[in-house]
Amino acid sequence: MDKTLVIDKERVDILMKRANIRTYSELAKRSGLHQNTLTKVLRGRTWDSNTAQKLAGALQCSPIDLQVAEGYPFPNWETLAVPCISKN
Repeated sequence: MDKTLVIDKERVDILMKRANIRTYSELAKRSGLHQNTLTKVLRGRTWDSNTAQKLAGALQCSPIDLQVAEGYPFPNWETLAVPCISKN
């Protein structure tokens, strides 16, 4: 079984609601990604770290929150989009 790291559409949908982003067009605009790029990424196509960083910035989360590894057990959702605690 191929173990591929993908940006998970379901996670993106949840994070869009949290960020009050209603459409993929709005997400593409806020992230600075072309609509076609976003569509490909959400369909499981390849992406680079820059794409994940742009999406995470628009969704106010970590790029890790967007990803799942196909072929591995699903991670705990309780940790999804938990902000870092400052050590100040």
